[in-house]
Amino acid sequence: MSRPELKLSLQFADARNRDHLPRHRVARWIRVALERSGEMTVRIVDADEGRALNREYRAKDEEREWMTNHDPLLTLAGRLTGQHLADASVFERIESDVKAEIDSGVQFALAAPYPALSQVDEDVYA
Repeated sequence: MSRPELKLSLQFADARNRDHLPRHRVARWIRVALERSGEMTVRIVDADEGRALNREYRAKDEEREWMTNHDPLLTLAGRLTGQHLADASVFERIESDVKAEIDSGVQFALAAPYPALSQVDEDVYA
């Protein structure tokens, strides 16, 4: 059986984040989740852009409700399993992969040396 076609547009608000979430890894997660052809745009935004988008498209109470009660990944999982397009085990594997990736990043950060005193004010924006 051939692999389903996936046209993926992965957008980053800050290009420096590309190294932390490679396109091939996101495509693999989504392909496994969809298990069929599709087209999707994923935009990774920082907190400021996320809040700006919420202010632009939602009322204040709707924004607050959305931010506290709507996890987009859980919504996607519910829809795909509800339509029998993916099995719940797919999302368990994705969650496991994500947690492993986060744990790896945390361990890398904890093991990394502190920056030199001369670098402390680099990449700091106020």
